[in-house]
Amino acid sequence: MKAFIQCTFFILLSSLAVRGDDVHAQSRFPMLRARPSLQASRTVVPRTMAIQASPDSSNLSIFPNIDVTNDPSHDQNEPSISVNPLNPLDIVIGGVDDRSYNVLWYYATTNGAQSWNSGALPSGYYGGGTVPFNNATDPGVIFDQNGSLFFANVFYQDPGPNEEACYRSSDNGQSWQTPVYVGGDTNKVDASEADRDYITVDRDSNSKFFGNVYIAWVTIAYPKSVIVESHSTDHGASWSLPVSVSSALITQDTVLFQGPVPTCGPGGQLYITFEDRDSVSKTIQAARSLDGGVSFEPQVLVSAYRELGPVVPDNFNGHPAIKGNVETNSFPSIAVDLDYPGSVGFLARHHGRIYVTWCGRDAYSNAHVFLSTSDDSGQTWTPARSIDNDSSKVKTDKCFPWIAVDQSNGDVGVTFYDSRNDPDSNILVDDYLALSTDAGQTFTARRMSNVSSDPRICRDAKTVDGLNLLFFGDYICLDAMDSIWYPAWTDTRSGKDQDIYMSIVQPFAPMPVTNLATHDTTVNGKPSDILTWQ
Repeated sequence: MKAFIQCTFFILLSSLAVRGDDVHAQSRFPMLRARPSLQASRTVVPRTMAIQASPDSSNLSIFPNIDVTNDPSHDQNEPSISVNPLNPLDIVIGGVDDRSYNVLWYYATTNGAQSWNSGALPSGYYGGGTVPFNNATDPGVIFDQNGSLFFANVFYQDPGPNEEACYRSSDNGQSWQTPVYVGGDTNKVDASEADRDYITVDRDSNSKFFGNVYIAWVTIAYPKSVIVESHSTDHGASWSLPVSVSSALITQDTVLFQGPVPTCGPGGQLYITFEDRDSVSKTIQAARSLDGGVSFEPQVLVSAYRELGPVVPDNFNGHPAIKGNVETNSFPSIAVDLDYPGSVGFLARHHGRIYVTWCGRDAYSNAHVFLSTSDDSGQTWTPARSIDNDSSKVKTDKCFPWIAVDQSNGDVGVTFYDSRNDPDSNILVDDYLALSTDAGQTFTARRMSNVSSDPRICRDAKTVDGLNLLFFGDYICLDAMDSIWYPAWTDTRSGKDQDIYMSIVQPFAPMPVTNLATHDTTVNGKPSDILTWQ
């Protein structure tokens, strides 16, 4: 089916390319792939993309902006998005929704975002008893290779310890099983104070850990925090005791690890990236497990970084603040190209290349989205470089990058917030997508949101050191499949509240697209759904 779709797009684009100046400039470029002869050298030739126009304040998104939550009376933020690998019309987003603080919410579509079903997840109960948790946070959703859907989150009781948990759905997020608790105590770490988790699944059929589900989170024992991981080998029915990921440095007096994100490499490697925010060094780290999460090698330095803003309060609990009083962070994100050497395809690939992205300031105090890559299974990393395509001398904020790799062709995408369209006040933000078709060598950034947002619009605020800190979430998200990209972000275009928006982005589409639809047909004599843009 993928070949059919790509061929159809190529024919449409090629026919438009010969029509001359009466065709929109973004519609004239055919979807060129690197020649097969380049496979031997592993050289990657970038394809000319339909999104190559330079982004600026007048360059609005040609892609749909879809209000997923559509709720003007409550705030929704921290979207996590996943597309079903068996059917791209099935899309699920998890989010924080203040319609209920004790559980997180899901937003699911089975028709390519034309309509959504949403609701609160089943309650979790403190200590396994009858008292429900009073808070939930940090959503993470992912489909496995068979279409099962997992939703990780942190429960916490005030007062009381936190608990890591995971839900499962077998019907594309239309209904959910009760949560299974993941946390516990070991001789190495105390996992009862959980925070900032994320989830991944090993989808590689050649991996000896194929189907494993992994959750990484932060466990806090003041004045230290440790990254831990737990894994399930039975589709989320049970979980291992937590394993320390950042054990190499837990002997220090004060260590502040935060923001872990896991992903799987070809052959079963498990990689987890996170930040070290202690007062001495601020760095992005990565750790590797070669035994399915049973143990981890000492973490490796990816890069140093500089905070986006002053930390408020200036202590262990502090968060960087931008735009005066909006909480932010430099949490990294990670993705891997699962291509195998010698695989047949249109585009030369980089087997097992790992991509890590984060945000921070350069030596001139300009905020940028940075990228580093590794081609030796995370043992060494390239020098950090900016990929946001913003060379303006005006200093505007960028934050919350999230990276994904399209496993059908090796393209790399990073979505992030950017204030470049508000250079005078540096307040309003837009969602951007930076896309690379040459294995991360070059990126083209394009605005995705067609209306800017004011991140100061929020109902979740707290007074710290006399400053009213505002919460716009801690991250946004991105998924990709078959040359289609699915960014999800927090949006305040209503001027009243935070909503979760998403887009369906086909960079090679011959015209602006509104949604993805199916048409019943037959392929090789069997019933099938053909995807078309409308």
